[in-house]
Amino acid sequence: MLAAPIAGRFVDKRGPAPVVLTGITLTALGMGTFACGVLVHVAYAPILLTGLVIAGFGLGSTVMMMSAAVMGGP
Repeated sequence: MLAAPIAGRFVDKRGPAPVVLTGITLTALGMGTFACGVLVHVAYAPILLTGLVIAGFGLGSTVMMMSAAVMGGP
């Protein structure tokens, strides 16, 4: 919810490609953090929450910007 307006401002300045690449990177980082939390089981809830928040920002940046780029393309 919060990632889309922030990513939208960056798309207006730089175009969708860097924002989508950053979103994919954040998604991978968040899922890696989530997987580490599942495997280690140390401070389980904070690690999982952190991973899911990072992945949520990444998915919000990626999905919204990709659909906007597809709909706006020729």
